[in-house]
Amino acid sequence: MATIALHVDGQATPYHVHKTLPWWLRPIGQPLPSYGRAKSYGLWIAPTKTLSTWWMRQAVDAVFLNADGTVARVVTGVRPWRTVRCQEARSVLKLRAGMARRLGLAPGTALDLAT
Repeated sequence: MATIALHVDGQATPYHVHKTLPWWLRPIGQPLPSYGRAKSYGLWIAPTKTLSTWWMRQAVDAVFLNADGTVARVVTGVRPWRTVRCQEARSVLKLRAGMARRLGLAPGTALDLAT
């Protein structure tokens, strides 16, 4: 998995996410990774329109992104054993619960996920 710096509306944040493997190579309900002491704040899953929290133990925030990287929909506190979808999305950012609010993410917010 690639580590990616998270930029919101052109501003760098202290957070990073990991780009996940293609859907056919990743397990369902893939948890947020933790590598040693450096914890990831989320997973960027592309391409997809759906996020599943099956087999997860904690709630997450789902940030659905359009093809140009703008936020299409934000669903906070998605509990385990749920599925959420956004038809116009091309990818989804699965964040630790509460991160979407902390970052001020809302529809129309521009995200830059640069490696």
